[in-house]
Amino acid sequence: MIASVLSLLWRDVAGVTELTRLLKREGFLWCQPPEISQQALSLRFLTFPAILFEKVFKELLPHFRQKWLMRKSRPLPDSVQFALKNFENIWIADGSTLEALFRKLESLSDVPIGQLSGKM
Repeated sequence: MIASVLSLLWRDVAGVTELTRLLKREGFLWCQPPEISQQALSLRFLTFPAILFEKVFKELLPHFRQKWLMRKSRPLPDSVQFALKNFENIWIADGSTLEALFRKLESLSDVPIGQLSGKM
């Protein structure tokens, strides 16, 4: 359950139905893809003791804080450094939905099909 909640938060999954599909398709963190229904997962979320999540969260919070504070000391990739010299801001967009649309319109039919990134 901890792994499923972390996956839900980390991957910004919209709800239990989408989480069930994601878990069946890909698995999550240290777990293999489970055989579980949406109803069973929903029931488990309703009955799982919140105190367990709280304990894990409180244990991980100092590590998250440290990583957050260290983010400014990481070197930026060359492409980002170059862009920041020429532009005031850098905006990032997920093009997977647009790529899926192009494939439906056959605009990219000659390009090999890859795995789209999904919801981000």
